[in-house]
Amino acid sequence: MFDFRRSISPVFLAFALAGCADNTKSIDLRVGLFVAGEDRLSAWLRDDSNGIKEVELQGLDKALESTMTKAFRRVFASVDALKTYPTREMADNNRLDFVIVAELMGSGSSFGYESEGLWLRGDSDYSMSVKLTFYTHDMNQVNSVEASGKGSSDSIGIFSTPEKRALVKSVKAAIRNLGDDIVHQVHVNRDIRDIAEQNRD
Repeated sequence: MFDFRRSISPVFLAFALAGCADNTKSIDLRVGLFVAGEDRLSAWLRDDSNGIKEVELQGLDKALESTMTKAFRRVFASVDALKTYPTREMADNNRLDFVIVAELMGSGSSFGYESEGLWLRGDSDYSMSVKLTFYTHDMNQVNSVEASGKGSSDSIGIFSTPEKRALVKSVKAAIRNLGDDIVHQVHVNRDIRDIAEQNRD
């Protein structure tokens, strides 16, 4: 099993969670965010006998949840990460104006591998998509949008599985790009912004 946690550096996390600066004024609402299905993310890699196997990306859930939370904080004034599926009682107790359920719909990966004398080259493409469902504080559904992230990378060196290193880089890029697309999708959705503004009033 491939442990993703060993491959995430503190430098990457600081960069990925910070995101790009956004000059759009944030919506002054307190939002609760629940992330579901992050344990379904996996990828295809070579095994020791040069066969192909599916591996789980352990440790990805925390990095992914943190990235999405940071992305929504670029849109809304306050975002609380929820540990369990939200209910009306939870929204009331936490004084939430809005509730968002982010469900991972799927992920896909591909890789290539070739040898050049002593050097080995590997490349990887990774993509993921999420469905974002928005609810009012009393858990009436408002709208839903989809966001996605893609990443590509390659790696070369004298080691046995260069595509593993390429996979790590492509997953990092996909997470970062997913965060940017979340910000874009919410900002361009007038229904969400209009209802949020009405809810504030």
